[in-house]
Amino acid sequence: MKFQHIILTILLLISASVFSQTKKKEKVYYDLKGKKITKEKYHEYMRTGNYKLVPYGWQLKKLTTEEKAARNPKNKIGKKAPELFFKDMNGTLVDSNSPEFKDKILVLNFWFTRCPPCIKEIPDLNSLYEKHKDNKDVVFMALTFDNKEKVNTFLEKHQIDYPIMAVSEQSTISKFGGRSYPTNIIVNKKGNISYWGGSSNSIFTNLDNAIRLALLEK
Repeated sequence: MKFQHIILTILLLISASVFSQTKKKEKVYYDLKGKKITKEKYHEYMRTGNYKLVPYGWQLKKLTTEEKAARNPKNKIGKKAPELFFKDMNGTLVDSNSPEFKDKILVLNFWFTRCPPCIKEIPDLNSLYEKHKDNKDVVFMALTFDNKEKVNTFLEKHQIDYPIMAVSEQSTISKFGGRSYPTNIIVNKKGNISYWGGSSNSIFTNLDNAIRLALLEK
């Protein structure tokens, strides 16, 4: 019996060792010279709109003039919005060409659960949704790359009244070209981008005005 206890103890120690070695490592970020930087510093760089990540790691790289122009929100206004085609957190298919969304004004909020500016604007977005929720021509969507479990845990402490779409495919979000969070986009009835903005203390007013203008468009 004592021998069996020894064997069991050894097996448990081996399992614990393997687990600790395979435990997911935290991301390490690097600046242009390959020097390690904090996650906060990395986000500070990204918010300037002058950098991107190299494909093979979490290292910053300066954007070219062409890349900066492509990401500039001012250059996106009036352009055709990418089509949305994915399954939401409840497994329901979302297709921007379906009758539910086609010829409607889409109010898109790109966010994630660990984004402080995203959390800060939730009350304003709730108020905006409350004002327009009965208008059949206006559809709200909060798109996040977080999975259903993370979203549900987040909702235990934070109230979000507008529809949330947890999108597992990062490409669905990145096809819009946004690189900062939160990003709020309005797509008019013609399927063109009519508003593009980030975090703002006047987000309610900005989006409300943009929705009213989109409703007036023929």
